Amino acid sequence: MRHFNFSVWNFQKKVKGGGCTMILVILSLLAAAQTAQRDSVMQKLKDMAVAYRNANHLSFDATYLYANEDKPAVYLDSLKGSFKVHGNRYAYILDNTEFLGNDSLNLVVFNEDKIIYVNGPSIAQSANPLAMIDSVMMINQYSNVTLTSSGNIQKITIDFSPGFMFKKAEYIIDPVSGLITRMKAIIHSVEMYDPAVKPMFNKTAEYGILEVRFSNYKTNAFTDAAFSETRYILKSGHQYKGAAAYSNYQILNGSIR
Repeated sequence: MRHFNFSVWNFQKKVKGGGCTMILVILSLLAAAQTAQRDSVMQKLKDMAVAYRNANHLSFDATYLYANEDKPAVYLDSLKGSFKVHGNRYAYILDNTEFLGNDSLNLVVFNEDKIIYVNGPSIAQSANPLAMIDSVMMINQYSNVTLTSSGNIQKITIDFSPGFMFKKAEYIIDPVSGLITRMKAIIHSVEMYDPAVKPMFNKTAEYGILEVRFSNYKTNAFTDAAFSETRYILKSGHQYKGAAAYSNYQILNGSIR
């Protein structure tokens, strides 16, 4: 199934750059920490950022699941992805779309449309889930935030203010690795799905649930070759052309020369 509308996750059909699926929610999480507990939550998020940034050639898988709020156990749509990150560099696949970012550029490969979009490098687009933690802006759209520990898990929970696109977000964290194992967000339904498939969903439901499950974390799982753009594009003068396997793809150059 391929009916997710990831506009809130920066995964639109014709996005202008790649991005890891959970950045926006985590940024909202950090911005939403209430004053009384903000220090502990922010410190935990900073610790998480360090864990992701310091992981050596980290790979992991992610499964995105959608449900109506009134039937959280009935999944209506799904999307799977595989990620490779190292510092601010990334390479990942979501369904049939590929994303890559390195120190020189970032690109998105729309295989169904045979289009490669090339743009300048952007740390903000990194697949690292917490790449933007140091520059997040406070938005104060929260009503409550908590950090709890129970057994071998830690959980950050945020309740957002009425009217915000997110109603609630939960993050389950492995306290040993410091990495996220599951994220669950209650998001306004109009932000969640493609209008073409609205009949699948409960028309009376104001909110939907997006759950992301992270698995198969591995370090030292690949080499820097994973971040090379040359398997997709080659530079010819001031122009780009598709590499051998992508010779029939249209190259759209956003800003890079």
